[in-house]
This record gives sequence, C-alpha cells and structure tokens, in this order.
Amino acid sequence: GMWIYFDSGIKNTGNQDTMNPDGFNIKWFLDGQQVGYGAHTPVAAGQTVTEHNSYYGWVSATPGVHTMKFVVNADTRHATESDYSNNEALITFTVLP
Repeated sequence: GMWIYFDSGIKNTGNQDTMNPDGFNIKWFLDGQQVGYGAHTPVAAGQTVTEHNSYYGWVSATPGVHTMKFVVNADTRHATESDYSNNEALITFTVLP
C-alpha cells in the first residue's frame, strides 16, 4: 500500500542537441506492462537532465520482486538518433512486506 516514485535521468551522448523543440517521449513498463507515457524536454549534446522532467509514481506498491523499464524516445519519431540501441534502462527492485 505504499507509493514508489521513479525518476529517469536522460543523457544525450551525441554531439547534437535534440532537434525537435517538443522533445521526445518516454514509456514506463512495470513488470512488463506499460504503465506510463509522457513527454521529456529536449536535451543538449553531451548533457544529462535529471530535474524530475520524466517520472512515474506507483500507487499501492505490492510486496515482491519487480522490474521497471524506461524507454527513451519510445516512438522514435520525435528525435532522430545515431544510436537507438541505448534507449532503455531496466531496474529490478524488491518491495518488502
């Protein structure tokens, strides 16, 4: 019955700023099921953005081992990239009873 807050830090490892002024989208998957979808502001070349621009809150977390996956530029039409293979992060965590 607790609230768990997930926040993603996004790093642009390329040498160009995110070109789309609207940024790009991020999807969140909890235990393999999509639970969120939202916008993220553009990220400058070589910069990391961690100021709570993209987040997901899980209400009533249940005990057990879970996974959370973030997929950056999820629909690939908002930001052109040279490498799409580094757009996901997966964490495994345990909620204690």
